[in-house]
Amino acid sequence: MIFCIEDTAVEKIVSELGYANVSIGMAGVLSLISQTWAAPAGVAGGLFLGQHCAKRERNVAMATDLLVSFVVAVYLGLLAVR
Repeated sequence: MIFCIEDTAVEKIVSELGYANVSIGMAGVLSLISQTWAAPAGVAGGLFLGQHCAKRERNVAMATDLLVSFVVAVYLGLLAVR
């Protein structure tokens, strides 16, 4: 059972979310190698984590996602001012 759904079709959604996580993580790693990747990786990661804040059933995940989204927003703001 995934997402409280017993249908096997939900495995495709979980697989796609996994690929999204790996892709955003890879963009973050590339931003360590090349500074030009920092802003796009920050925007993608911040948006991905920020969308969890609307889901109130997971308070711990929501708090950490909100914190990371805030840190990313501050960092992107500092990049814009620079």
